[in-house]
Order: sequence, then C-alpha cells, then structure tokens
Amino acid sequence: MNIVIVYPGKASKTKNGVLEKHIEFWKDNGHDIKIFNVDNVTKFVKTAMYLNMITEIDLIILINGVETLSTPVLKKIKKIIFIDDERVLNNKNLVLKIFKTVFRQNLKNSYVLLDNNLNRDNIKKLLSSNKVHNLEKGYDLKKMKTPGIRENISFWVKGAKQGQKALQVIDYIKRKHEEEKFIICADTLVIPKLRQNPEIKERSVKITRTGNIINLIEKIKAIVIFAEDIDPDVLIGFLSSGCIVFAEATINENNILVKNKTYIELPDNEYLIANKIIQVLSEQKKIENIVNETKKIIRKYSWEEVYKRSLKLIESI
Repeated sequence: MNIVIVYPGKASKTKNGVLEKHIEFWKDNGHDIKIFNVDNVTKFVKTAMYLNMITEIDLIILINGVETLSTPVLKKIKKIIFIDDERVLNNKNLVLKIFKTVFRQNLKNSYVLLDNNLNRDNIKKLLSSNKVHNLEKGYDLKKMKTPGIRENISFWVKGAKQGQKALQVIDYIKRKHEEEKFIICADTLVIPKLRQNPEIKERSVKITRTGNIINLIEKIKAIVIFAEDIDPDVLIGFLSSGCIVFAEATINENNILVKNKTYIELPDNEYLIANKIIQVLSEQKKIENIVNETKKIIRKYSWEEVYKRSLKLIESI
C-alpha cells in the first residue's frame, strides 16, 4: 500500500510522537510511506506538486491541515484518514470546514483517527461511529514484576484538601497498624502547606513531589489516588510493577483505570477508605489474584499489541 502523510506547518510531529512509532511499524511491514511537512511555502509547493503528479494514492493521512488537497488530488485518493488535535476538535466551525473541503467530496472513504482521550462530540455529529477510530499509545511492559516485599502505602493528591483527606485516612490506619509507612505525593505548590501540618511529623509521613513518584515504584505496595486525572504512563508503571491501585469513583472516565476496572474503588469517607485499604492489603492471596488479572488486562496496551491493531486497521479500512 502506498501511504502519504502530510504534516501541518506548525508541527512536524504529532503529540507524544505516537503516530511516528506506528509509521515505523507500518514501514517494517512492507508499506511504502512518503512523509511531507508543509512548514514553509517551498515545501508546501513541493507537496502539492507531488500530489498532483502521482497517479493514485491508496491512503493519505492528514494531520491538522487540509490546504494541500485540491479537487483533482482528492479524486486520486482511495482512502483518507484525518488526525486532529483538541484545539480543532473543540471548534465546531473548524470541524465543519474540514468536512466541507475534504470529506464531503470523498465521505464514503474518509475516516478520523483520534487520541483515546480527545472529545469527539463534534466529529460524531458528522461521521458515523465506524468512521472514527483510536490512535492508540502503547506502553513498555517489559519490566512487569510480581509483587514483592514493599513497605509503603502512597497517596497521590492534587490539592491541600485532598492532602488533609489523606492524612485523616493515614490516622485511621495507624490506629490499627502502627507499623505501616506512608508517602504523600503532591504538586509542588501543595507541599509547603502539607509540611506545616503537625500530623506529618507525628505520623512520620514522607512528602514528595508528584514528579518523583515513578522513582518510588519499587518501594510502594499500594497507591491511593485522590485525583481526577493521572498520567497514564505513571499509572501503567504502577500497575505493571504489581502495585495495588485504589481510586475514588470521581476519577476521569477517560482514564485507562476506569475503562478496564484495574483499580479498587474507594468508599466515600475517610474511615471506610482506611478499612477498605486494611482489608485488601491483609489478604495476600487476593493481592496476587488482583495483580495477575490486572497484568492480563494491561498487556493489551503493550506497544507490540497496539502496533498489531493499528496495522490491521489501516489495512482493513
């Protein structure tokens, strides 16, 4: 299959380079791929000339821009995939412009490929669901480990209020299990307020920046999430390392945790949360079962599996 990829003037790469990794895999599997970056007038003209000269295009992938496609070029294209960012997707007028200039002339063979978490409401109004697919990001799961001997329970908090909530839960747990050790990971601006709390020293609670949490994976047996949004990379790191994850029901619905139920949902008050954590962590066999089931789920997010799905997608549409 000959594939043409056109990048816009303002960006030479897609977000996080996810598409670029897929492209390399498609190349390795025998597809002829030509990449154009129209970031200046000269490159724009060269791209337009190539598209006008080539007799047929099996698949063209457009990132953000559509200006290089004239009506004669559109007639040569068998399939179109359009990839866009949040800025465009949230603007109804821009989305409508894309459909008027490109998809309306070739709607039957037009598709949209989106990051998993992007809002697709405006697109759904113009395209059926079988035309909208995911541009998946994979994860490195080679370091997946079984749960070992770990000492700390970590709390991931965003604001001072959530930090206070974590301290209350820690207090309840300490009453029954004085030996437990705790770490609170918080945003930089929240840490000074937490350090002022006398309970931090009294309970021997360590405080660290959220950015340092990935370095603590080997020391943490459970992480308690008091935040709506979590970096998926960090989350996958904890899940694949054999860490038990607790989270509130308010966590972002687009998060990988919610989609696959790879976490233990917490009740709605501090005392019940503490009891839930104590109960789960006291059952070693249950922990092993949770970890094993979680690993089965997250294996489908490895780069190897994600690559296979994207290859199957572009070859089938």
